[in-house]
Amino acid sequence: MGKLRHIVIYFIIFLLLFFYDPLVKIFPNLTSIDEIIGIIGFVMIIIILSRNLLASMLLNYTILLLILIGFIGVVSSYIGGINVTWTNRLIDLFSLYKIQFAFLGFLFIPKSAEKEKTLAWLQPIVKIFVSLALIFGLINLIHDIGMTHDIRFGMRSFEFIYDNPGTLNDRIFCSLGVLYSTGGGKKNKFFIFESLFVLFLTLRANAIGSLIVFVALFLFFGKKKKISLKNMIPVAFLAVLGGWTSINSYLVQDSTPRAFMLRNGIYLAKKYFPFGSGLGTYGSNIAFKFYSPLYYDFGYNLIYVLSPVVGTVANDNFWPMMLGQFGIFGTFLFFLMLILQGNFILKNFENKDVKVIAIVIFAYIFMKSMGEAVYTAEFGLMPYMIIAFLFQPNEDIDTEKD
Repeated sequence: MGKLRHIVIYFIIFLLLFFYDPLVKIFPNLTSIDEIIGIIGFVMIIIILSRNLLASMLLNYTILLLILIGFIGVVSSYIGGINVTWTNRLIDLFSLYKIQFAFLGFLFIPKSAEKEKTLAWLQPIVKIFVSLALIFGLINLIHDIGMTHDIRFGMRSFEFIYDNPGTLNDRIFCSLGVLYSTGGGKKNKFFIFESLFVLFLTLRANAIGSLIVFVALFLFFGKKKKISLKNMIPVAFLAVLGGWTSINSYLVQDSTPRAFMLRNGIYLAKKYFPFGSGLGTYGSNIAFKFYSPLYYDFGYNLIYVLSPVVGTVANDNFWPMMLGQFGIFGTFLFFLMLILQGNFILKNFENKDVKVIAIVIFAYIFMKSMGEAVYTAEFGLMPYMIIAFLFQPNEDIDTEKD
């Protein structure tokens, strides 16, 4: 009975995350769901460590890296001396921690049988979702039915029931994870094809880049027995090539607001070397919400999408925030944590198809981070949770390979 109760809870959590955007318009209090899940993840981590301090190398190393990043944030806040309250600084730090807490907690605490059943319950919902998305996407392609975000390449980009195509892409990649874990590529081939077509209809570079990774992995590793870090290099190159439009727009061109954020993030990393300008000072939601003094110094208040009133880009970035607030050292530590997570997927996901889709989702999250706050915002939580539930070892907790 206890197991069933857990499955129901996990199922409800996934439904709330999957339909977060339309639901939050009806129930505004749902905006705190990512913080709540982050706290639940933290409690799960405490439970794991109380059972076995050496339960997982990934868990131990990630916690250590997060502590070091937090230490850097605290030290840089003292040294930087920029006027931000410590309450806001701690909220800012938790926004960086919450997704990682949830990922670790839900990676190890739920039993494999509970994960399997939860994803099985999600499967029919996912199938209906991708089918409806494709139908409405094709209709919208022919005639605008109010589900268009913008025009790209002379075509309407599709957002379905969400506020932008990127959020739809998040759900489609998560749907692929559910489909591959509950029947694989053969049984759910039709719905997988539907999902891939919907990704194309969004016309987003991150999605196209991830599609290239998806195809390359299945073609390349269909002939090779082992997926390793070494033979992932050509796939990574293809991903960068596929997502170059987004990378060029966000990080390379000098005239875009996100390029301003990156350039000044690098400037702050140099000025406040080696630890950055401190928590809540640059690029984060807190930095925008209470409008950091640095934004006035850089003239962001005069740029529409970075201004105090609009600010749609001021808090929608990640690496500029890491460089600015945590400096070179903090950014390196976070990147190292991502490498450890990728290595964990490569070594500990036994089923090849599930491993491939987990890698694709993980790569998608990273590509999305080039221009969005995916590691600190609500929309980054769902893909991480799916990866956590795709990990279904034969034994629980103490299953990690060196």
